[in-house]
Amino acid sequence: LELADEFMQGPSGSRSTDACLRVLLPSLFDAMCSRSLTPDTTTYNTAISTCARERQPAVAMACFERMQEQALEADVVTYNALIGTCEHDAVRLFDRMCRYGV
Repeated sequence: LELADEFMQGPSGSRSTDACLRVLLPSLFDAMCSRSLTPDTTTYNTAISTCARERQPAVAMACFERMQEQALEADVVTYNALIGTCEHDAVRLFDRMCRYGV
């Protein structure tokens, strides 16, 4: 779980934040699965919130899409993080949140 620790502490070195998140997130999720750990809503919310903090809307949306592929329900934390980072999609995300009763 060193990869998870590296992810939680943020990107380091000379790599760009975008490149770091694009590499670390899929690797983190794959590493969890290979150890019979199933990423849950909290895992995805943490990833999406990190992307929001680092202003990486494309990576945040990729995490959200992967979350949906895993049939996990997004909650208010998920949508708040997405709306915060994906300002251009804020109205659409808010409408979706309301439609799903979040």
